[in-house]
Amino acid sequence: LTGEEKYLDAVTNSLENLHKYSDWGRTDAYADTVESALYLASYVEMPDSVFIWMDEMMGDMNRIGLEHDYKDGNYIRTSLMYALYHTKGAYLEEWRSGTRIGGHIENGTLYLHISVDEPRNVTIMLDTPRHANILGLERNYPRLNAFPEWYVVSDSSYTITVDEFSETISNIKNGFLVYVDDSVNIKIEPNYG
Repeated sequence: LTGEEKYLDAVTNSLENLHKYSDWGRTDAYADTVESALYLASYVEMPDSVFIWMDEMMGDMNRIGLEHDYKDGNYIRTSLMYALYHTKGAYLEEWRSGTRIGGHIENGTLYLHISVDEPRNVTIMLDTPRHANILGLERNYPRLNAFPEWYVVSDSSYTITVDEFSETISNIKNGFLVYVDDSVNIKIEPNYG
């Protein structure tokens, strides 16, 4: 936001050295460190070592949390943030056990993979610019206890490709319906112009 490289350099240096720190002791400490990395992940180019470290830390946090039946707000918030990172903010409106979803962003396009144990229609919800729509902020920036915005959709039209079938949809801010037999690959591209 400031345009000053010294802040970016400090953040980058910290992220590049995260892998050196792996024992945080308490569930809250694991949650706080993973959240801090997630806050920055949507703003800064992350080295692969950060994601490897994050996966390890989440495993440790979950092991400790389950051993001690410790699932407070911090634990839950971090788990949700971590899950939304892996789906790039996409989620299914009506979740059922046996459902899996993952996402990847490349060149402004969102790629989703969804699989289900039982065939059904799913409503896919995507992220919106919450910083502007809810908080009234002109610009988004990393904030404590904020859920990062990943693949943010607007009022523009998008081309949705489900496996091989494509359709242009004018407004996907309220979600869109897809039938999933076993698994499906979805590509979401904004239409500029």
